[in-house]
Amino acid sequence: MLLEIILAVFLVVLGLGALLSGLERSLHYLPSKKSSISIVPLECRPEEPRDPYLLKRCVDPNTKIETMIIGRSDSAFTLSEVLLSISIGLIIVGFLLKTFAIASFHSKTLLTWIREDTIVDRLESECLRLFEVSDSQPFVIPPRIHSGGTILLLDGKPNAVMNGSSKLRPSTQSSALTNSKLAMNLLSDIQDCSVNAKQRSGKACLRYANSASTSIYQSFILVSLDGIFEGQGHLGGQGKCKNFEITLGDSMLFDPPPSTSSCNERLLIPLDFIQTIYQSQQGDYRLITHRTTTNVENQPLTLALPLLKLSLELQSSLEPWRMNLSISKQEKNLLTKQILSVHEKQQVDNFILNNL
Repeated sequence: MLLEIILAVFLVVLGLGALLSGLERSLHYLPSKKSSISIVPLECRPEEPRDPYLLKRCVDPNTKIETMIIGRSDSAFTLSEVLLSISIGLIIVGFLLKTFAIASFHSKTLLTWIREDTIVDRLESECLRLFEVSDSQPFVIPPRIHSGGTILLLDGKPNAVMNGSSKLRPSTQSSALTNSKLAMNLLSDIQDCSVNAKQRSGKACLRYANSASTSIYQSFILVSLDGIFEGQGHLGGQGKCKNFEITLGDSMLFDPPPSTSSCNERLLIPLDFIQTIYQSQQGDYRLITHRTTTNVENQPLTLALPLLKLSLELQSSLEPWRMNLSISKQEKNLLTKQILSVHEKQQVDNFILNNL
């Protein structure tokens, strides 16, 4: 289409140039009352021509009549030649622009493929990482899959991201995955505990000799035969036994706080993280870090690719656990994978009874 337009412009300009050139030659010089035009060369002194068609200017000393000898200077260009040059230049520019457009299209297509492959690889890697952290835990805490458009706490309440910015809300076309990682090397036995509503305070002693600091942790789980509860607080002090003060809250993975006046929790474990991978409504995949009902961070994992769809299915009733992962784009399957949990796990009550 571009070349056709350039060719049409070329023909119009060329025809216009020929017409104007003819008119220019016909009308450029007309005799004045004091001038005559001669085609016979006269022997007179030429002046420096200031016009492409004026070669010599002479004056008869007797009659004082001015005589001009007309022609075309070798160094001058006619209007038709100028317009012809412009037309040829337009054709060359047209070919260059079309070549650039083709190269630009293929370059953008290649960049889209590279970006798509990069996003798929990153998404697969993050889902694997988040699923496989369960293998470091000795008892059953299955990850959770959220259906498209929802991210919910374990009790069914919406996570804060559901009520936040519309751009950051979960996309209806993709699943979301939530899992946790526990600092099992800092597993502590609760020796003394008091209750004040949802608050727990007391003393806990490390099960294993460990030089790692517990003061950097702000999230913990407390384990009892009644369930596993998440809370925020601190665990600090010198030596093997440390003081703790933790306030229980609703959680993405763990049971709601119990309504009891007694402290039945037996184990205290720091939480490395609870995280959720999901796709936002603007098309990028993001990672939320949770602390009870608070979203501490919500960081992008990938660039926006709205047509990319993540589908997850968890089969936690089977041993070992397995998660089916599928990534597709406009019904075209880009990746299908089944991820297995490699370690057998105990039920929570068995773990507690075996570790009391």
